[in-house]
Amino acid sequence: MGIWDDASTHGIEHELTLRLERASDLSKRAKRANDAVRHEIDRALEIADELRGVSEESEVRAGVAGPQHDR
Repeated sequence: MGIWDDASTHGIEHELTLRLERASDLSKRAKRANDAVRHEIDRALEIADELRGVSEESEVRAGVAGPQHDR
């Protein structure tokens, strides 16, 4: 039975190796996707900040911001 045990062990080791390689590939892909999403979120936040600035500037120009009190 020693030959069968060796073949069985080799088969299991091979299967585990394939699964580990697949898991590693998936992990790398997930990291790249996560990095891309983080970049898009950062860019969206930058755009939102720019739009807030434009909106506040428009309100000031239109006199919508309310009265300014001198102290």
